Amino acid sequence: MDITDFSAQGEYEFSIGNLAFIERVERLMAYLKAEGVLPSQRASETYPAHRSFVGAILMALDANQPLVRQHLDHTVYLVFGLPTRSEVFLDTMQKQDLLTPTSKPNVYRLDPMLRRIVPALTDEEAVNV
Repeated sequence: MDITDFSAQGEYEFSIGNLAFIERVERLMAYLKAEGVLPSQRASETYPAHRSFVGAILMALDANQPLVRQHLDHTVYLVFGLPTRSEVFLDTMQKQDLLTPTSKPNVYRLDPMLRRIVPALTDEEAVNV
């Protein structure tokens, strides 16, 4: 699936207030910022777009499905609430081996190590964090 499809699924989880999902997105976002994938400057301005990007990555990870990288026009990313620099972020993830290519062109798998960073939480665990 494309990142825009995963983004739409993630936005649904945000809209229903899935606390476990929101907590896991925050953890993954912190990790990606620490790894230099996402910038930490202007965080208050870029938070919604970065949250959407990380939510899409988390949905792909949870679905255990590869991420199809379609090089899209910036306006498509804006329509889905994703950062216009999504391609740069995905390139950085690939350079850091967080995305690995499959045998198909433009299809990538997320590093399973990310599951240890964002283990599944129940709603009750998310409230107690």
